[in-house]
Formats: sequence, structure tokens, C-alpha cells
Amino acid sequence: MRSWMTTADFKGAGNGAGWLTPEKVLAEVAAGRLNQAAVDDSVRRMLRVMFSAGLFDGTRTGGGEVDTAEQRAVARRAATESIVLLKNEAGALPLGAPKLGALRSVAVIGPSAAIARTGGGGSSLVRPKYSVTALDGIKEAAGAQVQIAYALGVAMQGEDAGNETPQARIRLRNEAVELARKSDAAIVVVGNSSKLETEDFDRPSMDLPAGQDELIEAIAAVNKNTIVVIVAGSPVTMTQWIGRVPAVVQAWYGGQEAGHGIGDILFGIQNPSGKLPVTFPKQWADSPAYGHYPGEKLHVAYEEGIYVGYRGYDKREIEPLFPFGHGLSYTKFDYSGLKITPAKVSAGKQVEVTMGVRNSGSRAGAEIVQLYVHDVKSSVDRPLKELKGFQRVMLNPGEARNVSFTLDQSALSFYSTAKDEWVAEPGTFEVWIGASSRDIRLKGAFELAP
Repeated sequence: MRSWMTTADFKGAGNGAGWLTPEKVLAEVAAGRLNQAAVDDSVRRMLRVMFSAGLFDGTRTGGGEVDTAEQRAVARRAATESIVLLKNEAGALPLGAPKLGALRSVAVIGPSAAIARTGGGGSSLVRPKYSVTALDGIKEAAGAQVQIAYALGVAMQGEDAGNETPQARIRLRNEAVELARKSDAAIVVVGNSSKLETEDFDRPSMDLPAGQDELIEAIAAVNKNTIVVIVAGSPVTMTQWIGRVPAVVQAWYGGQEAGHGIGDILFGIQNPSGKLPVTFPKQWADSPAYGHYPGEKLHVAYEEGIYVGYRGYDKREIEPLFPFGHGLSYTKFDYSGLKITPAKVSAGKQVEVTMGVRNSGSRAGAEIVQLYVHDVKSSVDRPLKELKGFQRVMLNPGEARNVSFTLDQSALSFYSTAKDEWVAEPGTFEVWIGASSRDIRLKGAFELAP
């Protein structure tokens, strides 16, 4: 018997957060749709944790100081290192030195600039002791020598009833445009909110909330140094304006120190090193799930099979807006010296892969090296390549370091439905080393013996 509860266990029990009320659970048990043993097991696991934590005898364990300087530093580092620099034409970023001498004024615009959007909604919603907005983080990073001015531009849906009128939207956008026109650079902070990305429902589209695309276009039309910062937990459509702005930053939901992270990256106090954990499509129609999601009446057929994410884009030969694993830096990394040993490996044995990475740029930075495996010939349909390892390496300017990977039998295997087991077929396997799933720098091969 299952020791967890699924949607099927609660068929007919209602929707939303009211699933686990005593009345509904007892009714489901009485009707025979929910097994009593499953309920008992779930309660037993919760009680075990509560007793271990001392909640029943006054000897609560854990605790300790909250909001220390060390904890703030960890939160800031997490926010900063997660940020992904998606686009950076002609060195538009960073805005810090040596640009600071000519950079006297910056316009900060957008519905997510002066509001700290620390996380998504539902059970991911956390209320920290404090939070730093993007606007405050930018002000601190820019320093006193740069004048920072703010304009809303457009309100987030549901946050300003007055902004729902066309006249109010035009007024807010005109104010932002005039501010951007007279500034040396413009930072437009857009994205979603915890009300738009939460539990129990899906976003109706990939598009930014109403008015944000138009705001970016209007700002970019009057200021060639327009940087877009996206605060969202998932991809958004950018095709309407991506070709008109020189730089785009994906800031996700960075928690309480998100604003400091954004400021640190934009002004070059820190070097971006984040990589995309998902593929960003140009449009929803490019997604492997398009055409059969969201389905009908809460029933979805997962017809993409193994071709989810970058595997699906490879299979259909669709160019994404930004590929899986993509992320730029303020420095440059060179890959070289791929070695694969042994050249022929017996079944069950390991393969060692080594290669060199060199920071050929002018500042310290971290690169995330990705290893993909390509099965040259298989008896079953397999993806073009599969990620089998990645490593983050920090390098000073001019520094080089070797990166090593170990491939075991599981890295070469697929699940055989005919044999009901994992299978690694003899033959040639290629090792692809890249900075993203579409930026492959090195290739080599080895043979798996029968």
C-alpha cells in the first residue's frame, strides 16, 4: 500500500488548500476512497519529527540566532550567484568601472524595481525579517557619484487599481520615458509576482503581465543603454523587444538579499556565473509540451516522452532563445586538452574524462563546465545528447585548471522496456564538453566493449 497521498486519493474531496481538513479526510476514509493505513503512516512520520524536535516536552532542539551578519552574507551570495546574464552586447554591462566616469545618471523603472519580490506564492512564500529591493541594491552599488531616479512605468496586475485605466497607463509610461530620455542608462525591472507564480494553478501564457513589454519597447526607443532585469521563476516571452536592448539579466526570485545581488551584478561588484537550469524558448509554440498541455478537464497526456527540455529542442531542431546551461560572464573562458581514458572500456568499468579551462579575460570569474554524452548508434531512440556531469570552477585572470569527470555504466545506459532493466549497449560513445547545451567546445570518443 502506498505511504503517500496523491490527487487520486482525494478524488471528490474538493480542490485547493482544503483537501486535508479533518472532515474531508475522515469522509474519504469512511467512503473507502482513502486507505486508513496511508493516513496513519503519514501522521506517524509527522509525529516522529515533532517528538524529535522536542515540541511535546519543552526540549525543542535547533533554533539559535536568526538574522546574523553571516546569514545575511550567505543569502546575498546565493542571490548573486544564481543570477544569469542572458545577453550582453558590446559590453553594455557592467555599469561600474571604467564606465562610472561617464555614467552620471541612471533611471530605474518598472513594477519590480521598488518592491522586493523575494519568492513565489503558496508554500514557497516566506516573509523574511527584511528584504532589499532592486532599487535600493542599485543605489548602493552605484555609489554617491551616480544619480539614481525611479519611475513605476506600469503597475503589476492587481497592485494598482488606478493603473487599470488606459489613461493611467499612458501617464505612468510617459513619466518613465521622460526619465529614461534624460538618463545615461535605464534599468527596467519587470517580471511576475507571487500572485502570478504560485500553487494550484498555471500561468495562462509565457507573456509578461500586461503593459510590461510595451514599457520596455518605449524605454529602449529613447535610451540605447537600456538593461532589462527579469524577476520571475520561469521563462517569459521576450521576442517583442529582445533585439532592441543590449543586455538582459535573469534575476529569478532572489530572496531577501535579491536587491543587493542585482546591484552587485549590474555594477560589476560581482561577476555573473549563473547558468540556466531550463531552456528558454522564443515562444510557447516551440516547447516540447506545446499542443497537448494543459489538456482537458485536468487530464494531460505527456506525449513528449523522453524529449523534455533541451532534448526536445535537439530532437525537433528548434533554436531556443537561450539554451539550457546558458549564462554569460564578464570574463572569457577557453577550453582545451580533452582526454578520455581508456579509449576502449569493458562493461562495468569507468571512463575518466579530463580537460583544461583557462580564464583568458581580465577579471576573476567562475565557469560551469558541462559534459554531455552522445550514443552514436543505438537500438532504441535516444536523445542527441544527455547531460552527465557539470563542475563549477573559479579562476583568476590568466589562471588555468584541469577539470575531471568520471563516467560509469549508468552514464551510458537507457532503460529497456523490453528487458525491464537499464542497458548500456556496446559501441561508440562521444563526449561533448560545453558552456551550454548549444555551445559545445570540445568533442572526443571512446568505445564500450561487449
